[in-house]
Amino acid sequence: MKSKRRRLNNYIDDAQGEAILPPEMFCEVLARLPVESILRFRSVCKSWCRIIQSPYFISLQLGVTKNRPSRFIVQSQCEADMSSLFLVDIEGLKAREIHLEKIKCRTRLKFKLPALGVRVFCDGLLCMASEKRLDPVCICNPITKESVILPLSRSKAHLVRHKLAFGFDQSSGKYKVIRDYRTSSNKHLSKFQIITLGESSWRQLNPPQDLCTSDWDAAVFWNGSLHWMINDKTLDDPILAFDLSSETFYTIPFS
Repeated sequence: MKSKRRRLNNYIDDAQGEAILPPEMFCEVLARLPVESILRFRSVCKSWCRIIQSPYFISLQLGVTKNRPSRFIVQSQCEADMSSLFLVDIEGLKAREIHLEKIKCRTRLKFKLPALGVRVFCDGLLCMASEKRLDPVCICNPITKESVILPLSRSKAHLVRHKLAFGFDQSSGKYKVIRDYRTSSNKHLSKFQIITLGESSWRQLNPPQDLCTSDWDAAVFWNGSLHWMINDKTLDDPILAFDLSSETFYTIPFS
């Protein structure tokens, strides 16, 4: 408890004097407020801004949000309207539109964010990419309107498939993105790559060779691993899984 208090006190501006509430209790109160309110409170003073941007508070607020999944994001399935998302609040019985054009994207690449399309999401973060190109892959926060472009692969191969998976590695405290793709020169063989947010390049993965020619549904992130349902009724183990901590593939039977 003392070490926690010491870390939190490092984010409190001495010029503001002593806080009325202990730092950890102050964080507990803030973490239970709507994200929009928390973002506004960053402007109250330097002390509040430092606390809200601290790794401890971010982790605490994320944990609270996971335990109360009352809001979710949906995207229109109409190809003519891919420029916005909708944030649905179950408890408040309301929804609001999020315009992708307003999301800040710091890059020299010439592209429009809505043209990428939302492929997967994790903890409220969106992973956006094109179905026909490897680059760019963008991770964005639709609430704060911030985004980051992952390192480019520089590949000019024409894709016939490009799927992504996105999850959080609890052992490292970092997010990881996996993609599998097939090129026009080899339509029946998938290649896998992985990147940890913050790394400078994608790394090649080697899944079980007998599964590289299979087809699978979108990945589901659960209990530290990504899971794909393999569309092959002849397999005894119809679920392909990937442990984000050890970065290893394994298969799971139904029974």
